[in-house]
Amino acid sequence: MTENKRKKHVWGKPLCVRAKRHRDFTGEEHPCYWCGYAMPIGEATLTCDKCDGVFCPKCGKCLCNVTDEEFEALRVLRHKYCCNSFHFKKGVEESDRKLLILVSFFEISLNYCRKRERIEK
Repeated sequence: MTENKRKKHVWGKPLCVRAKRHRDFTGEEHPCYWCGYAMPIGEATLTCDKCDGVFCPKCGKCLCNVTDEEFEALRVLRHKYCCNSFHFKKGVEESDRKLLILVSFFEISLNYCRKRERIEK
């Protein structure tokens, strides 16, 4: 996969509707998609200079150092289920559960965001 495919603008929509609303994330955390570590978000978010993706201080993953399969699984899951998506309120559909094998903590991250937005399972 070319480096350009790993840039933020490739996601095709804002990364987070809560960020789009310019909410103050001070003191808030978001679980890493790869290891589940509760990373601080907002001003304290670490981003990679190369891919501009979020960098986890615990496992060291960003968009630069995941496999093409992991990257594609995360792209599909985020596009379909993150808080700027219609499916955000429903949770991961059975047909997409196989992708969770590649992005182990995506569902935990999704549920965290749903809880923050006061959306019941």
